[in-house]
Amino acid sequence: MRKSSDKGRRALLVLIAVITIFILTVSCAGCSLFVSMFTGQSGATQNATSSDSSKDNTSQSGSSGGNGGVDLNEIEKQTEPTPGSEPGSGETEPPKTEEPKTEPGETETPKTEDTTETEELAHVSITSSLTYDKASDADMTISATHEGMSLAGSGLMGAGLTAARYNIKSNTVGASSFTLKKEYLSTLDVGHYDLYYVVQDSKAVYYEPFVLEVTNTSCHPTDVKINYDIDCKGAYSDVYITWECDCADRHTVAFDGSGTTVSAGVREYKVTGSVDKTAAHTAQVRCFGKPATEVNVTKAKPAKSVVDGGYLAATFSFMGKVADRYVEDFDEMVFAYQYLAYEGSDTDLEVALGPNVLAETGSNEELRAYLGRVNGELVVPWGLEIGFSGGSIATISVNNVVGGNSISSGYTSSIAYDATGFASHYEDQGGSRTELPIDAKPGVSVRNTKELLAVVEAGYRPITEGALTTLYNKARAVCSRYLSDEMSDVEKLHVIYDYLAGEIVYDDSALQLFTLLGGIGTASLDTAKALIDTTLGDPKCKFSDSMRAKISEARNTATFNDASQNAAIAGNLYKMLYNDYLQKLNAFSIEGVFNDGTAVCEGISYAFMLLARIEGIECYQVSGKAVQNGSRVNHAWNKVVLDDTCYCVDATWGSFHAEGMEDRYVTHRYFLLDEASFYASHKEEVSQDVEGISRLATGNYGYYKSTAIDEEDHTLYVADKDDLEAVANYYADAESLYLEMQLDPGYSAGADIMTALSKAYPGFTAYSNATSDNGVYFVFVTKD
Repeated sequence: MRKSSDKGRRALLVLIAVITIFILTVSCAGCSLFVSMFTGQSGATQNATSSDSSKDNTSQSGSSGGNGGVDLNEIEKQTEPTPGSEPGSGETEPPKTEEPKTEPGETETPKTEDTTETEELAHVSITSSLTYDKASDADMTISATHEGMSLAGSGLMGAGLTAARYNIKSNTVGASSFTLKKEYLSTLDVGHYDLYYVVQDSKAVYYEPFVLEVTNTSCHPTDVKINYDIDCKGAYSDVYITWECDCADRHTVAFDGSGTTVSAGVREYKVTGSVDKTAAHTAQVRCFGKPATEVNVTKAKPAKSVVDGGYLAATFSFMGKVADRYVEDFDEMVFAYQYLAYEGSDTDLEVALGPNVLAETGSNEELRAYLGRVNGELVVPWGLEIGFSGGSIATISVNNVVGGNSISSGYTSSIAYDATGFASHYEDQGGSRTELPIDAKPGVSVRNTKELLAVVEAGYRPITEGALTTLYNKARAVCSRYLSDEMSDVEKLHVIYDYLAGEIVYDDSALQLFTLLGGIGTASLDTAKALIDTTLGDPKCKFSDSMRAKISEARNTATFNDASQNAAIAGNLYKMLYNDYLQKLNAFSIEGVFNDGTAVCEGISYAFMLLARIEGIECYQVSGKAVQNGSRVNHAWNKVVLDDTCYCVDATWGSFHAEGMEDRYVTHRYFLLDEASFYASHKEEVSQDVEGISRLATGNYGYYKSTAIDEEDHTLYVADKDDLEAVANYYADAESLYLEMQLDPGYSAGADIMTALSKAYPGFTAYSNATSDNGVYFVFVTKD
């Protein structure tokens, strides 16, 4: 979670997942430079190469002005607005979270297997202060003891923490300490943050939750900006003053010598009246009533070429924000590239550069570094390459854009879903709902599926046209059909979870193609072709006829454009299959769910987020690694926020296929759990600081203990023989041959299962069962 300036930037970027950069290639010719970003196999590497050819840039230096003679103390005396009454009394953009999105790489439906047990460890005691004052500008040490236990601390989780943001100071049996780096702590806003102190030995992993309080006793305004791009309507209107500050008080703001005081918590002020953007302007911001720690900024008069070329009047919009084509700082450059990335086709945009950007990109080496920084801020769920050419008037471009998916894999599964009895819990509600919670949100126009998902995840209502409207309405129809206004948020999420786990078939062909490309990416051309031949000839190959034809065509026409020819990724085979085909498969987005009925975890988690957001429930897509059969594979799931508590959800793994069983079922093992319960099998990857997705999930709904099954307060949590018989009767009354429950660790069911099933199911002849981690137990009953 960064300062709001960074949050605001990422609020624009919403989506998706953590991008794993396979290759970062920078090449420059003449006055043009391109940065390529490909998503590849797990384990990111970045390589930069370039020529030393020169770039012809003309720098513009603006004149600097004074503070306009304004006295902020006098403004404080004159203005005492009521909260929310002054211009700019609300946030322009929703607080956005990082959009982590993985490259399309998914996991299969999980086999039921025992995994590492996780639980909260009550014996851990935090011995250090848990309050950090940002004014200290120092690292912070968190120490703990775990008395009487042969355990050692192993790490910290939460608040966007990664291994690079803290160090292990000491780690011994019974006591450990960790140092949080000040560079990380300085990015946190004042407030409270949920974290886990992780302790482990060779047998188990334990999690002790604690709360870190961040304060700032010497706060003052920072990042003050005269902002033309929040709601830009041309060259003579809509100017905002924006800033950051850790204080909870009011702020006094002045623009060109006059100003006002804004309400506590507000971090922007809209200048009243018409403002000539072709002139120079000044602004000042200070904390209300505090000693004169103020920040003055000056916006220089734009160059004549900027004004005459119409770059202040020309606008483009993205994620509810309208900007001009005069790029004055790094944030504006990222916004322009992000807009192009979601355009949906290869495209470019001519812009004018301000003095600050020209100063940062003056040399060829500086430009390469600058574009590398831009590349690092772009959060998109596909590989792309960004380009730049020109000087003070430049053309920026984005290639290999995947704005929306449009190719069906043609995959069909032979494994049917058995909706008998209580394997699923969603019923047709009549479909009479026409007004849904999302309809009350501010509307933002969207151009394609990816932008639709970004807009919805940011908390907006998408405004669609054509085929996109048809797709969006299919998602709305699911909510209208299966959900009702009388349901609680938990009940709605339960229905959404069961619908996706039960109705959507996992696209094994897309997974198989991704796995094949993992081998192609590092192979010689001959080896790559051999891998394709082997895969196509395998009797277990899942590819449809159309997918086979596409792969065969790419194989037969592949050539190299690299003289060394030592890796297929240097040629066009990988591009033809990855950029031009795999990334465009419906399975990786909501088209797979709502058009084809088959998708991988990426598409399923997107659909979960969309359906939850339509119902007004705060929900994010999460990406990282899943631990399956001892291997780490790419995976995507969700986090939801209910009553300010965060939970993990994985509807993809809610689809259960037991060994030896033909049918698929729904398991609630992965419904509304805390981070500790998920962490043994799900490793979230946080590459950037974003509120929401990197937020620690501390809530655990406890589905099995919370699901009442009779009037005697029995639930699906089984602690004794009486509980077991109640569960058997519950499912038998529903005529279900599939039973799902959670067994208390202290209860060994043994022969009690036979007894309970015999009583509940007349004609019962046999049963088979499977267990998964955390004591979740599945029983499949056989009858004559």
